[in-house]
Amino acid sequence: MNQHRVRCILLALAALPLLLACDEAPPDTGPVQALLTIDSIPEDVRCLRVTATGPGRTSVRELAVESGKAFVESFRGLPLGRVEFSAEAFARTCDDVTASTIPGWVSDPVVESIVAGRLANVALVMQRNGRAKVKIGFSDEPLCSAGGVACASSSECCSGTCSRSICTGGDAGVGDAR
Repeated sequence: MNQHRVRCILLALAALPLLLACDEAPPDTGPVQALLTIDSIPEDVRCLRVTATGPGRTSVRELAVESGKAFVESFRGLPLGRVEFSAEAFARTCDDVTASTIPGWVSDPVVESIVAGRLANVALVMQRNGRAKVKIGFSDEPLCSAGGVACASSSECCSGTCSRSICTGGDAGVGDAR
């Protein structure tokens, strides 16, 4: 038996108690690649969405969680290579979470190397998700300087003429030096 197969069997045996503790086992798509552990679920969290984005594909898992309890989940079928993990937590059940549901908690992304046959531990720190309505306005500034404004070259002036470091000519008429 080669070393890779032995490692995979040992890894599977090590993860077996965790899998048996879960209400619903994830689909078996190979050996466990990452392990998620939460010491205690906050009172306002009922669903956790974990996203793993790697080269060529993304894996998204929504996990039903129970507040006040510890939680352990193993992940399989993740992309290999440098994978970016992020999480969102919702007060609703996973069945009620839609694409437009705003999470109550979010994590910053964490990048971890996922290698076949090696278990990666991923640490995500969740923060409450603040909300703000941001308004952006654009100032309608002129693209050139009007007559009477200081200049270094003619290209700065609306009239195209800079004389004695002052824009001159028949542009906006502001302070035209004639």
